[in-house]
Amino acid sequence: MRAHGHLYSQNREPYKQPTPVMELVKSSINLRYDLFPYLYSQFYLTASTGLPLMRPLWYEFPIDPKTNEIDTQYMLGPSLMIAPKLTKMLNKDFMKPAQYRVPTYFPGDALWYPWGDKS
Repeated sequence: MRAHGHLYSQNREPYKQPTPVMELVKSSINLRYDLFPYLYSQFYLTASTGLPLMRPLWYEFPIDPKTNEIDTQYMLGPSLMIAPKLTKMLNKDFMKPAQYRVPTYFPGDALWYPWGDKS
């Protein structure tokens, strides 16, 4: 992993950033490493079987008719649902926490766990 930037820009390294930025970078790097085993397995399956990595909800839950209309979230492999923040952030200062409420549909025939608490 490397910090991209202009050749002559100063302080590209995460440890040279202000503490709040450094914490954001650290949490992003930790998330990346947490997902490595799952992603590598899914990339292998995609390469060997041709199954798509990014899948609409109806692909994994074909019996649930509500998933046919959802185009704001998707599955990354069979086990990881992605529900991105699609609204514009009102707070221009990215250092201040912004509150979002992302409407998310969870198909009822599956057991779901929030990623953040890693339970």
